[in-house]
Amino acid sequence: MATLAPDQSQAKKEIEAYSDAVRRNQIACTALFCDLCGEPSENFKRHDARPRKFRIIVEQLVVVVICWVMR
Repeated sequence: MATLAPDQSQAKKEIEAYSDAVRRNQIACTALFCDLCGEPSENFKRHDARPRKFRIIVEQLVVVVICWVMR
């Protein structure tokens, strides 16, 4: 039975792909309007991105992956 190394994990690849998209400013807001004021989402602007650590389990090992998350 073949095992995946931690760097080959699908979850890790998805986290890294999202982080790359954040760095390239390709993440758009999916909300249609603000829940508080009703402003349409096309008026939303990117505030910043912050790092976040995700801990995923790969082959009985805990792997920490750092990702940039949009605010």
